[in-house]
Amino acid sequence: MSFYGNFKHKLDSKGRVSIPSRYRKVLEEEHHSRQLMITVIDGALSVYPQKKWKQIEREHLSTLDVTTLEG
Repeated sequence: MSFYGNFKHKLDSKGRVSIPSRYRKVLEEEHHSRQLMITVIDGALSVYPQKKWKQIEREHLSTLDVTTLEG
């Protein structure tokens, strides 16, 4: 599942951003969850359903040498 587009959102007073309702609906229907992992890739937010992110972690992130990452 991929979503492409630009949305102007502001953080609320608790530092949260809302996910457009049409995307929430797809997440619930296709992934049976509203839990998301949000990260920054190439200067843009990337959002993954939690189960997909766990798969990415297992397949890709676990092989990274964290001592070479800039922080």
